[in-house]
Amino acid sequence: ALRRRRPGSGELPRNRELVWCYEALDLPYGAPMDQVTRRWREYLKKSHPDLHANEPELIPDANKLTRLLTEAHDKIKEAWRRRQI
Repeated sequence: ALRRRRPGSGELPRNRELVWCYEALDLPYGAPMDQVTRRWREYLKKSHPDLHANEPELIPDANKLTRLLTEAHDKIKEAWRRRQI
């Protein structure tokens, strides 16, 4: 039987997309938003395309990684805002 979560229970409903987002940021599922934001910033500081100005061949990969990390952060942020996805 499926259980319905009560609104405002403080937990995110589990789905594949959110699991992927947490995995992209190397965090356990359901980690609080402040931890998600800290990890996102930490990873962006290491992989931002501007850091590779002297190595132009790395810029496309850095752009892809930055987009992926930002997409994961934004989806988690939206899920916490709505408490659903």
